[in-house]
Amino acid sequence: MSSSFVLAFVPSSALAANDDDVCDLPGSGTEADPWEIDSEADLYEIGIDDCLANYDSEQHYELTADIELNGAWTPIELGRRAASSFDGNNHTIRGLSISGGARTGFFSSITGGTVKNLTLEIESVSSSSDSVGGLAGSVNAILDDNNDPLVRSEIRNVHVYIN
Repeated sequence: MSSSFVLAFVPSSALAANDDDVCDLPGSGTEADPWEIDSEADLYEIGIDDCLANYDSEQHYELTADIELNGAWTPIELGRRAASSFDGNNHTIRGLSISGGARTGFFSSITGGTVKNLTLEIESVSSSSDSVGGLAGSVNAILDDNNDPLVRSEIRNVHVYIN
C-alpha cells in the first residue's frame, strides 16, 4: 500500500490543521507577496491562525485555484486592527456548510479588510445569532479612539450562491 493511498483516507482539513503556529503556505502574507491558497487544507491553515503573525499586522491572501470543501466550516476572521485582504482571483469555493453562533459566515467578520474577485457556492448556512451571512457574519471598519473610521472594509466582485 502506498502512502498516497493511505492519505486518501485522511480528511484534507486534518492535514493542515496542525496548529503549529507555522504557516506552510507559499508567500509571506504581504500585499506584494500574499499567502497563496490552492486547497481546502490551505484554507484551514489560515482558519486556525497558523499564518497570522499577530492581529496588529496586515495579512494578505489569494486563491490560486477553485476549491471544493468537504465537511463543516469554521469561519475565518479577516482583519482586526490592521487592513487585510482576500483576493479570490475569480476562483470559486464550493461545498461550504456553515453553522454556528455569533458572526457566522465564510468569514466570521471582516474588519478593515478587502474581499474581491470571489465566488462562494454554499450548501447551507445556519446560526443561532442574527449576525449571519454567506460571506461574513459582520463587516466593519477599523475605528480610531473617537470611533471614526480609519480603514473601511471593501467588498467587490463577490458572488454568493446558496443552494
